[in-house]
Amino acid sequence: MISIYDYFDYRKYLQDIYQERKSANSLFSYRYIGGKVGFSSAGFFTKILQGKTNISMKSAIAFARLFKMTKQETHYFEVLVQFNQAVTHEAKKYFFEQLISMKQTGGKNLVPEQYELFSTWYYVVIRDLLNFYPFYGDFKELASMVIPAIKESEAKKAIAVLEKLGLITKNPDGCYEQTDAVISTGEAWKSVAIEQFQIAMADLAGRTIRTTPKEQRDISTCTLSISSKSLEAISERAKQFRKEVLEIARADNFADRIYHLNIHLFPVSQSHRGDRQ
Repeated sequence: MISIYDYFDYRKYLQDIYQERKSANSLFSYRYIGGKVGFSSAGFFTKILQGKTNISMKSAIAFARLFKMTKQETHYFEVLVQFNQAVTHEAKKYFFEQLISMKQTGGKNLVPEQYELFSTWYYVVIRDLLNFYPFYGDFKELASMVIPAIKESEAKKAIAVLEKLGLITKNPDGCYEQTDAVISTGEAWKSVAIEQFQIAMADLAGRTIRTTPKEQRDISTCTLSISSKSLEAISERAKQFRKEVLEIARADNFADRIYHLNIHLFPVSQSHRGDRQ
């Protein structure tokens, strides 16, 4: 039986539960769903699954009735719809954190530690720090190694989360180090955490201009007048540059400090093509 608590994408859930019902009853069709939910045509359901149109809260409740969801499942589905259809980062984060808080006995629980890994910027920094910094449990010193410095309690929480996720381990001599473990996650929720991480790092970059000597940083800006075609070309170059930077870092056997590289390319005007041919 399909459980809605295993999903972060309501369209994927609707697709899977439709297939489940269809396999049990050949009469269960798109047309049947459209009639029950109140759509004017069977094609409307197809557009929903393809992401070409959204659904209202009224339709969400109708879907919940059609698939005989419990009250708790209906609430999860409503929040799931709002999460998937949210436009701003703040709204996505708000609805996703509601989803995290909803756990179902017997179902697959969401893993808030994986979300924290990306949404709390210094967790990633501390994990990389352990690549060269010998940490034996002095959380006060570990916290002071991060720029800007974090609290001792935050460093302790970071180590606990990283250890629980299997991203670090304690050696027999008591020293913590990285593991080769990789976190694999679904894009639907990962994007929220990554956006949160990017916002935090962009804020840190602004602070660095005021607090870090020029010889320890490299920050420059340029304003460009370009077309959408040039935007694609520049974005591709930036992607290639990031790959080259990662290769340089991987080949460096003498790392002694953590750096974060931000590459920002964003519009500062509205688009205007005018009457040009």
